[in-house]
Amino acid sequence: MGVRGGKSIPSLARKAIIKAARDGDDYQVTAKNLGVKPDTAYRIVKSQREETRPRGGPRNKKCTEPMIEFMAYLVGRDADLTLKQIADEVSREWNVELSTSTVARALEGRLISMKQLQLIPEARNSEVNKVKRRDFAQWLQVNAGRYRLVWIDETGYNLYTCRSKGRSAKGQRARKTCANQRGKHVTLICAVCNEGGILAWQSMLGGCKKEDFEAFLRDVLDKLANQPDGRPFCLLYDNAPCHATADNTCDALNVAYKRVSPYSCALNTIENCFSPLKSALKRMISEHGQVQPHDGESLQEARSRVLLSFCPQAVDAVTVATVSNSLVHVLTSEVPRALNGEDM
Repeated sequence: MGVRGGKSIPSLARKAIIKAARDGDDYQVTAKNLGVKPDTAYRIVKSQREETRPRGGPRNKKCTEPMIEFMAYLVGRDADLTLKQIADEVSREWNVELSTSTVARALEGRLISMKQLQLIPEARNSEVNKVKRRDFAQWLQVNAGRYRLVWIDETGYNLYTCRSKGRSAKGQRARKTCANQRGKHVTLICAVCNEGGILAWQSMLGGCKKEDFEAFLRDVLDKLANQPDGRPFCLLYDNAPCHATADNTCDALNVAYKRVSPYSCALNTIENCFSPLKSALKRMISEHGQVQPHDGESLQEARSRVLLSFCPQAVDAVTVATVSNSLVHVLTSEVPRALNGEDM
């Protein structure tokens, strides 16, 4: 049966055509009997290739699996390497030149994508701090049901506080007009409890000083003393400079307290509560637009007034459910990691 339609010529047909040519016979007659076109028969005789070349099958890859493993290792060791730097490292190790697009596809296949870089202080995951973190996690496991845990911390914002990402048409930058100056920094101190949401809060211009924190601490204790539930409570705060004398205040008032271990934001329940609060602040600052001073008011005073006016609404974003969910997340997800000595 003839071979038509651009299909490969079988090896037996090729051998018969070549044999006829070698024997001095008319190979075109043989080709015609086999259904092979004259031009094809001529190329077969000219090339003298009897075997049919394989079609399809696996294709040799330039970027092999060990190379991809090496790329993943490089990214795990140094997260801010560029695609060009990774390609150069592969070239030095394997003597193979890869394009940046090939490197990008290989990393994408390993589900390695580009993200915002999180800077981690060197001391955060030192052995000393891991031990302190583990001790705090153990304390938290034992005492989370014993005490009403009251978490206290500060957060700050100004007129430049805004979302770091936005949307725009492809090929165009995402831009948004902001204030010419940041205005004064506003500090917001909060005390939260999983059984009552926000217990107390206070806003102030500038940073929080020791005296400010002690005064706030006494205000929190007054509110706790007036609550009907007699279950013991424990105050938790981190090692910020303004908390330096807080231990003395708690000792003098015979109040239970515990310092959060150093570099342990993941174990600090109130840190997660600041997320909806900051989200509300960013929305209000974005919607407010340019600050307009009142009569007889300086622009600096107007900025401060506007910033302070945002606090009550922002605080309402932190509910009892927010605090409870944050504490559950800490106990179920972050405490086991701290107990295992994992990097955080």
